Amino acid sequence: MKILAFNGSPRKGGNTELLLLEVLKPIEAAGHEVVRFNLNDMKIRPCQDCGGCQTTGHASGMMI
Repeated sequence: MKILAFNGSPRKGGNTELLLLEVLKPIEAAGHEVVRFNLNDMKIRPCQDCGGCQTTGHASGMMI
């Protein structure tokens, strides 16, 4: 099973990240694949209604 984990805290190595890692330890030990996302490191923008996806099929405003 693939597990997605999202860390929304801006502090690297802070309490939120430490707790998240502790929660994920038994999940990883059970053999599940875990993918972690640090949201503060990502450039995520909402839809700007540019209409680009209507011609390209891709959302051009979302940068990850």
